[in-house]
Amino acid sequence: GWLKALVTWTSETFSFVSPKRDVEVPELDDPYMNLRLEVADYTDLEIVPTWAPNGTVLESDIRILERQEVTTIEGIFISDTGRFSIWYRIYDSIPKEYPISYEWKTEHIHYMHDGVEYHIASNNKDYSVSWIDDGVECMIQGDISEDDLKQMVDSILKE
Repeated sequence: GWLKALVTWTSETFSFVSPKRDVEVPELDDPYMNLRLEVADYTDLEIVPTWAPNGTVLESDIRILERQEVTTIEGIFISDTGRFSIWYRIYDSIPKEYPISYEWKTEHIHYMHDGVEYHIASNNKDYSVSWIDDGVECMIQGDISEDDLKQMVDSILKE
């Protein structure tokens, strides 16, 4: 296991002390950390979930595609229930129409959280949730349940 300790020192001593129970220790096993760091290079929006389905790990390197006026960032993950991706399209300026909105013309569920409207859809056993947050298109899709998608959405931290 990981030793959770704080270091203290003075000019004469150096020692480790256990943190108090009410001190929050950051989570070290965040499967989305690489995705979170890449997204932070392009936007300060909190759009990456903090909750992950059991067994979630990053499958491969985060993919970044920079094109004129838009950058796409995608992470592909594997969990105990299957494979899913999380991707973001970050625009230099807000477009007149978002390509993702074409998918909303099919049957889907509207889900509100923290003032953002999420669109949940299914195709056979695959589910997806998509939304637009301050000019950024966002989507989570793959072999993942509707309940897990909602839990991921609910974990996105808004300021």
